[in-house]
Parts: sequence; C-alpha cells; structure tokens
Amino acid sequence: MLRVSRLAPVMLMLFSGLCWSGLAQTGEPQSRPGQDDRYRILANKSATLVDQGDMPALAAHLQSLKADPALDNASKERLLRGTLLALGDLEPDASAVAEVRALTSYQSTARMPWTEHGRTGSFLIADVAAAARFTELRWQETAARKSASDAISGADNAVIELYVGGSASERTGIEEAFAAASPDSLANFVGELDFRLGQGDSVTGIARIAAIATRNSDLLGSVINHSTPEDAVQTIVLLDTQDWGLEALPVLEIGVNRQETASASLLKMGPFASTDPDARRIVLDALGGPHGASAAAALARANETAILDQLATLLNTSGDELTRRHALLGLRLADSDRARTHLRSFVKQADAPPALVAEVPTWLQD
Repeated sequence: MLRVSRLAPVMLMLFSGLCWSGLAQTGEPQSRPGQDDRYRILANKSATLVDQGDMPALAAHLQSLKADPALDNASKERLLRGTLLALGDLEPDASAVAEVRALTSYQSTARMPWTEHGRTGSFLIADVAAAARFTELRWQETAARKSASDAISGADNAVIELYVGGSASERTGIEEAFAAASPDSLANFVGELDFRLGQGDSVTGIARIAAIATRNSDLLGSVINHSTPEDAVQTIVLLDTQDWGLEALPVLEIGVNRQETASASLLKMGPFASTDPDARRIVLDALGGPHGASAAAALARANETAILDQLATLLNTSGDELTRRHALLGLRLADSDRARTHLRSFVKQADAPPALVAEVPTWLQD
C-alpha cells in the first residue's frame, strides 16, 4: 500500500506544468503521440519508488530517465528534476549519492520563451543540475542534524568543532539539532561556547540558540559582544524581552556599549524605562550621543508621564543642543496630550531657540 505522505507531493512536483512537456529547445510545440502518457507512467514510477524509499531502484531509474530515447528534452528534464527533489527527504545509499552527484553537471536544454514589454528571451523549464545540488545539500543537512543530535545527547563538545568547520548546509543541520534539544542538554555546552566566542570562533548560530533556550544572559551577552555586527543585531532583535523580563537588561546594556548594536539595544530597552531606573538612566543618557534618535524613539514608545516630563526638562534646560533635539524628537514621537502640552509650552518661551521651535509642528505652535 502506498504511503500518501510521500507520494502526493512527488506527484504534484512531477505533474505541475505538464503542458510544458511538449516544448523543444526552441520553444515550439512538438507533436509527440503518446508523450504525455509515457510521462505519466514514468512519473508514477518515480513517485512509487520514492514512497517505497528504494534507493538502488531510484538510482537506476534516474539513469534510465536520462537515457530514455522516447522522451523529449522537456519531459525528461522535468521528470529528472521532480525525482531529484523528492530524494532530498530520503536517506541515500552509495548508488543514489553517485547518481545524484553525476547529475550536478547535467546540462538542461529545454527552455520556455517569454515576451515582456517588447523584449523576448527564455528560461529553463527544469534545471536538473540545480535540483541535484539541492538534494546533495539536503542530505548533508540531514546527516549533520542526526550526528549533532547524537552528540548533544552525549554532551560531546565535538559537535562544536563540527559546526565551526562545517559547510553552510551542515551548519544548518546542526543548528536544527540544537533548536530541537532540551535546555538541560544544551546547558552542557554553555561554557565551551562562551569560550569559543571569546576566541573568535564562528559559533554564533548555536551559541544564540543555547543561550536563549537556557536563559543564560552571560552567554547571550557574549554572542552580542563577539559576533559580527549583523549577527549581533539579529540576536538583539530575536530576544523576547517580555519573556526574559529584567534578566534582559544586562544583555541589552552590553549591546548599548557596542557601537554597531547600540540602536537596536536602546529600542529594545525602551519598555523597561518606564519601570526600571537603571534602564531609564541608560536610555536618557544616550539622548546626546550618536544613537540619540533611537533613544528618543524608545522613550516615546514607553510614553510614561515621568519620562515625558524628563524629556521636557532636558528640552528646556540642557546645555547640549543634540540632547535638546533628541528630547524634542522623543516628545514629538510620543503622540500624547502630555507630550503635546510640553511642546506648546516650549514654543511659547521667549528664549526658545528658533531652530528647535521650527521642528515643532506648526499646528502646535498656535
């Protein structure tokens, strides 16, 4: 009895766009009696073999498809591509690995013409080589995930070394294994990952997963401090401050002290400013610096009475022009009656700098 869980997706891949199967390299329709019937027979065979997971038979089937003289190029290449993509979810044997690897150099020829805005061209109907490469990567990813899962269960730090030296697909598989592991299992790797980050090793992906899963603020701080700017910012964005609560503040403070991550950290710290004095001080102190606009936005989101009053005080009394500009920005972004009251009061002051008054909306100056 066939298992629909595999058979249906394979059939969909193989039969979608069946009307293209009669196109030759020039894009002209070719009349091939029985071509569609043969296509359906071979597509059914592909799906059945995939459903059975019969790798030796699938390898032989791929060879047969490649050499079949009764198939036009479009039909052949669609069948090869669909079968190859379905193999990615199976565990390969040596024969399948060899055949798929051979197909990574296949030169697809069947093309579909297009015309748009007076321009013409064509594209490949089925890129067989790309499908073969994708399947190889999927196999690498799956193998790495299984190997990593075993290593995590055994608290084996060798998985970290595998991650450092792995290909992109292998690293993805290892990250999937870390994401699926329990916090207790991942706790075994916290110390080594922290050390590796300090050494400059590229372990951000699994270190971030372990830190968030185990709620380890020290490790998460190391990720932010030692990763590339892009990875560090992504870590801050992924940090669920509602879940972490005040435990997130030391981590975000590390981000504030790093130039590349300061803006993202200040924005995340904003909600804490209304209740935590240290968070409020950090964000207010940032108003006069290069990331003052982000601090202003964070304070505006908090939209808390005491914060708005402090912004008004800075706007009226600070001796630093940049601080005053960012305080004004915070009041403008707050969008509340209290913030608007402070802005109206400011523009009425005789000594209010004209340049700052000009930044207040006209309707608030009346």
